[in-house]
Amino acid sequence: QKVDLKCCIFFDCSEAVMEARLLERGKTSGRADDNLDSIRKRFATYTQESLPVVEKFSSEGLMRRISAEQSLDEVWSCVQEVMRNERDGLLLNQAVVLIK
Repeated sequence: QKVDLKCCIFFDCSEAVMEARLLERGKTSGRADDNLDSIRKRFATYTQESLPVVEKFSSEGLMRRISAEQSLDEVWSCVQEVMRNERDGLLLNQAVVLIK
């Protein structure tokens, strides 16, 4: 079945920031996989399996990138802006990076 995709939101964050956040989470999460070795394996899996999908949507002008290195409130504000703009038809078929 075909889906009419209007856009895809991508939360862009460097591996260094994600690694630091996950290691911090690991101090209290009790998750066995919040360790450096497991985190780096997840990054490799992401690069091999998920990044090609991100690149495809981007090449089709459907990707809306939001910097996830901002505060939670700033990221949420960007998500709301993307959704408003998509609803209002302001960003159709344009790749966008939002940073507040």
